[in-house]
Amino acid sequence: MQDKNRDIIFMSNFTLDIAKDVVAFMNTAGGTILIGVDKDAKVQGIDPMDSVITHIKLNLVHAINPDPTPFLSIRAKHKDFIYIDVSSGKHRPYYLSNKGMKAGGVYVRHAGSSQPKSN
Repeated sequence: MQDKNRDIIFMSNFTLDIAKDVVAFMNTAGGTILIGVDKDAKVQGIDPMDSVITHIKLNLVHAINPDPTPFLSIRAKHKDFIYIDVSSGKHRPYYLSNKGMKAGGVYVRHAGSSQPKSN
């Protein structure tokens, strides 16, 4: 059963910005990202599902340090959208590989949005 208080992000399409949101979830209390669902929670669908899931997994492994894999569950949900469950990470801080642990590399969730962590 899903926690009603769980932070959820709706994305109509996959974008590379997803790594920022995953980092933010891992650095705080975790959350869920639904890809193929618009901001009004209307299912838009994903096609081709398998290649998009593979692309997401590869992107996140290369875009985030330390390795996010143990804290991610990425799967097709009802063959209509992608459900990404992100757990709070155990090796904080997590950061974007191309930015490092400086400003713009480490994100946290605050008030329902992913924000750069202040030093």
